[in-house]
Amino acid sequence: MKGVFAAEPPSGTSRFAVYAGTLALLATAAEDRPLVCLVDDAHWLDRPTAEALLFSARRFLAESVAIFFAARDEKGQRFESPGIPELEIVGLASTHAQRLLSSQITGTLDPVVADRIIDVSGGNPLALIEIPRTLSADELAGAAELEEPLAVGERIERAYAAYLAEADLKGASMMAFRAAEQHGMRMDFPQAQGWAARAEHLADGHPEWPVQGWLAWMRGLLAWFGGDFEAAIGHYDEALELARLSGDRDVQWMSVHDKGAALALLGRVDEGMVLLDEAMAAVVGGECEPNAAGYVYCGMIGICSKLGEYGRAASWTDATVKWSERESVPAFMGVCRIHRAELLRLRGSLATAEQEALIACEELPRYNFFSGLGPANYEIGEVRRRLGDFQGAEEAYGRAHEYGYVPQPGLSLLRLAQGKVRAAAAGIKQAVAESSGNQCLQVRLLEAQVEIAMAGGDLAMAGSA
Repeated sequence: MKGVFAAEPPSGTSRFAVYAGTLALLATAAEDRPLVCLVDDAHWLDRPTAEALLFSARRFLAESVAIFFAARDEKGQRFESPGIPELEIVGLASTHAQRLLSSQITGTLDPVVADRIIDVSGGNPLALIEIPRTLSADELAGAAELEEPLAVGERIERAYAAYLAEADLKGASMMAFRAAEQHGMRMDFPQAQGWAARAEHLADGHPEWPVQGWLAWMRGLLAWFGGDFEAAIGHYDEALELARLSGDRDVQWMSVHDKGAALALLGRVDEGMVLLDEAMAAVVGGECEPNAAGYVYCGMIGICSKLGEYGRAASWTDATVKWSERESVPAFMGVCRIHRAELLRLRGSLATAEQEALIACEELPRYNFFSGLGPANYEIGEVRRRLGDFQGAEEAYGRAHEYGYVPQPGLSLLRLAQGKVRAAAAGIKQAVAESSGNQCLQVRLLEAQVEIAMAGGDLAMAGSA
């Protein structure tokens, strides 16, 4: 079982012994109290894992154990579970969808418009609630042509104009910041810069307005992206002071988290982890809205991965899953999938890791988070390099670079695997030189530099690295 869970190298043990071990493990866990085992996204399970779990599920008769598998029919991936009862979950029936949709609208709802919304939503309850909010009263009433649901950025810009028309500068400044945030996520930096400047001008002279804390936090983020972690910490401290004035807990805990992460990357790991743990405690304690909570969790897992703190990552993941279930908030979407893919890759589950990264590539544009496509494609490249698919790895690293992500040390290790030792040495040397200040990244880069230098017979470089 230790080999199965990547706690030590796998042995040649019969798969039936592993199946029996899984059965015994779950049965033992249920001796003191009933056990419910939830397996989400079961269609992405590798076959041996699926067979071990199904073997157990079919044999629990007297034990107080229930195993639930949640799966989707997605791109030809189907979770085959013969002998297991199935319940298909579908969208709301038309009558119920109509009732939910009508409850969200105070004005007139044209029947043709209602039918189109129900059709587009597929009966998904959340979509039935959210889509009407993107439409004007005329569009809902059928008096104006109904277009596709508006993009997030356009909705925010419309809200900004409405606040401004009512001379609500406080609300308008916050919407200007959100517009800057969305354009930044789309990597449209000129518009992001323009909207941020607009937010600053509107809020000038009002340090107590919530937008001031968010603007300071954004300045910290920009310093982070530039590799200046000391400057980033200064901006996060400013954001914390402003958050205390406005009472905005989301920017408060995101800033605490980011300050902790910056300290960890500077090598001040003990200081940083105290702040990171505190921010996560605030998340599972319900002090943040879901978006901020997801940001803090994803960041925590990313830092834990860089530091090899897998026990801490597992502990906070368990706590976050319980929080997400309590709050009915989906977990492990978008950026979270990238970190999950990395952890799976490090454990040797390459096929599952690649599938998680591919799903992330599909999900991120839905959340307007195009910059996340860089690390997602890097993870795909890492998997394909390890599988010997050098062409696939090259393409994935290229896509990562297109989205502004430096694909190192993977790209240099790919050159080494291709026999291009000089190119590998030059690439990793440049990456190390450009990583100044990020000690977590430097550790990974230097490890690769040693491997490349040894392969090229450069013992002096290997020794200095």
